[in-house]
Amino acid sequence: MESKGKLIILSVAGVVVAFGAISVYNSIVGTREVEIVEKEEQKNIALIAKRDLSAGSFVQVPQDVDWAEVPPNSIKENHIREGSAQLGTFNGAVVRRQLRGGDLVESDALMTSREGGFMSAVLENGYRAISVAVNPTSGNAGFISPGD
Repeated sequence: MESKGKLIILSVAGVVVAFGAISVYNSIVGTREVEIVEKEEQKNIALIAKRDLSAGSFVQVPQDVDWAEVPPNSIKENHIREGSAQLGTFNGAVVRRQLRGGDLVESDALMTSREGGFMSAVLENGYRAISVAVNPTSGNAGFISPGD
C-alpha cells in the first residue's frame, strides 16, 4: 500500500512539474499571439460634381467637384476614384458634357489643358483657332511669347 501511495504522489508531482516546465517555457519564449487582421473594406470614394456644371464651363476646385463616399454599387470602371488622380489636377479643366450636382464624374467628362483637343472644347460654336509662328524677334512687342 505504501508503494501505491508513493506512486500516486510521484505521478501527481510529475504532472505538476511538467505543467510548471511548460509555463516557464512559454513565458521565456513568449506565446505567439494570433493576430486577427480584419479585411479593410475598400472605401468607395469617387469624384462628384458638387453643383450643376454646363458643357464648356471651367472647373473650379473645390467649389465644383470634390471627393465623396458613394454607395459601392454606383461606381463603375469609368468613374474617377480617389487615388487615381489628385483633386488639384481638375482645376481649370473643361466640362465636356453637362453634369448635375451629385453626379459621379466619368473619366471622359472633364478635359484638362494637358490633353489633346482642349482648344476645341473651349471654343464656342462659330469660332476658330489658328496657330501663329512666334520667335523672339516677331514676339518683340511682348504680347505673345514662344509657348503661349
